[in-house]
Amino acid sequence: MKNLVVIIIAGFFTLSAFNTLGQGYGYGNGYGDRDGKRDRDRDRIHEKLNLTDEQETKIEGLRINHQKQMIDFRAELEKKEIEVQELKNKGEYTREDYIGKIKELSEMRNRMQLARANHQMDVYELLDPAQKATWND
Repeated sequence: MKNLVVIIIAGFFTLSAFNTLGQGYGYGNGYGDRDGKRDRDRDRIHEKLNLTDEQETKIEGLRINHQKQMIDFRAELEKKEIEVQELKNKGEYTREDYIGKIKELSEMRNRMQLARANHQMDVYELLDPAQKATWND
């Protein structure tokens, strides 16, 4: 049951991350209005969890490192998408070439999802039992 809850939470964060990929990172409308909501949501979660100063400091460090990693992953993903487009523009390509590029895209997305799940677990492991119960609710 606990694994199911962790998977659901990971799925929620993954979906919300995909939803915000183009917002607040120099893409989209450029206003970054999503960043303010993200900050408010994070503050509410921190309040509900009643984090210590030490926990907040560690979580903030984890968050910053994760953001840097995601920027690199998104850049790599975009490059791979361009490679697929270049292959298509070339005109003549084999099934193996095309499937190989699609597999690279899938592997990159999987790496991103794994990194998100690891980040969430890194944060989760910093919580005490009462905080974990709140997190899981």
